[in-house]
Amino acid sequence: MTCHDIFCCAGCTTAASISNVTCSEAHFPNKKNPADSVDWQKFGVSTFQHITELHQKHQALLWGLLETISWPESNIECKNRPVEVVISTTISKLVFSHSLYTHFRPLQEALFNITANVSFKKFRYDSHVGNTPSYPTSLKALLYLSERAAIICWEYRLDPGFWFFIVLDNVQNYIHQRPLCMLHQNWMNLGMAGTMWIKLFGAEVDSSSSSTGTMNSMSSHSSGYGFLVRQGLRQKVPDALSLCFPLPTTRGSETQLNEFLASSLDFFKSCSQTGDCFHRQILLVGGDGFTFELLWKLKEHHQLHKSPFHGLKIMSPVLAWWHTGWTNDTHLVDNHLVNYASLDPSTLSHSASKINRKLSKEQGKYNYHQALELMYLVADMRMLDCWRLLLMCVTKEQGLDVSDCKDVFNIVEVLWVASKVPNTPQFERYAYKLHDLYTTKEAIYRCAHGMEDSQIPTASPSSSASSPPQSSPSFMAATLSSSESSSPLPPSQTSMSSSRVLQVLDEVWTPPQPNPTPVGDNVLTRSKDFMWEALHSQEIVWSIAEGDVG
Repeated sequence: MTCHDIFCCAGCTTAASISNVTCSEAHFPNKKNPADSVDWQKFGVSTFQHITELHQKHQALLWGLLETISWPESNIECKNRPVEVVISTTISKLVFSHSLYTHFRPLQEALFNITANVSFKKFRYDSHVGNTPSYPTSLKALLYLSERAAIICWEYRLDPGFWFFIVLDNVQNYIHQRPLCMLHQNWMNLGMAGTMWIKLFGAEVDSSSSSTGTMNSMSSHSSGYGFLVRQGLRQKVPDALSLCFPLPTTRGSETQLNEFLASSLDFFKSCSQTGDCFHRQILLVGGDGFTFELLWKLKEHHQLHKSPFHGLKIMSPVLAWWHTGWTNDTHLVDNHLVNYASLDPSTLSHSASKINRKLSKEQGKYNYHQALELMYLVADMRMLDCWRLLLMCVTKEQGLDVSDCKDVFNIVEVLWVASKVPNTPQFERYAYKLHDLYTTKEAIYRCAHGMEDSQIPTASPSSSASSPPQSSPSFMAATLSSSESSSPLPPSQTSMSSSRVLQVLDEVWTPPQPNPTPVGDNVLTRSKDFMWEALHSQEIVWSIAEGDVG
């Protein structure tokens, strides 16, 4: 395998594999115009690793000499600052001027300098010392990459086998930033930006594996089903690359609905979706809360158009994941943060005042990091207190005295000294028991109705033990039942007189009963409701960060 084949294999990403681009089809780098040989697929988090492997294989002698000079103690491994990074950077600086296979690392650094808005003097210095190519070369490569990305984006969108969604947001930057003095003002450029993400549809299911399975055919898997479900919830989804294409920006303002519509149509056009030629499939368009609201307004204003494109029937507004989670967390905090002077121990404000925490509020919303940290901290402490109560019952059953223990750590220490610490299956059963007692909807209903018990109820969620009480029959139903149960009237008395109506009302009407005394524990009910909502919020955060496997 030649050097060219090695580098092409290293640079192939998910996009290349989707479009069936093999190493033999990739063209040889052009010596006269190196910018024509670059591709976005060769730049990313794995670029430096691929270049390092290339140096180690084809510059073995130079690599060994530099390794001896850089790190003479070969028997000691450097973990904080590995020497391979320094050696690979040094070789790239030495050979990138005459090697077309190692100019990607300096070019990647030049593109990073462009995005960081470094000065032109910094570009000239890096070019003279061999750190990066010159500014004209870097700019030419960037323009070529943009043109090629636009072509690839257009070709992918023409294929209905690809699924994609667009993320919109408003952007602004200063054209002229001047000092705040008389007759001087700042000029700001306002507009909108969009990003298109492309993902390949899943492969078609084979006809032999798409048959419907009955309970009899799946009975052999029933024993290990629970273990597989629990194991799957703990597995991280493998990282799969999604193609990302930044769309051309527009000067339209997000606050003006007509300009917002024109900008959205420009973004659709960049994705090869026009009124004359478009795919009849759902187009997901998302953004923050304000963008989400404007997208729904556009759909309402154009719902009478006959064309699915101009009527925006192919567009489906989506609220951003982070905004959806934060809206849910803000609602949770507003419900449980009653008053910092509250004496109710189930409220979040009472727990916050005990540890001298106070949440700051800006524009009607709490600070994200402060609110989540406080909410998860209080939920964890309450769950640890639930473990303390359960382990106290366990120690009493085993004849151990834990009356002096104030927290769960002391109780575990007592069990450790007595060599009676529960094993892993027992702890798992205890965890299920605590979950059923404190962090389920059924537990909240039981506590509110005064049916709390130390034992886990065996009733199903659809039974009367865990469902809310049924409402009483209406007055009309009672009147009809009373009239049906009475003897039929003679024909002459079919239309009841006023005295007869009053008599029926007296028979049906019952004096209102006073409100019964509540038998449930409201404080414990609110605490269970808080733990249930906090755990759901935590699951949302984990699903967004690691990928939802369920």
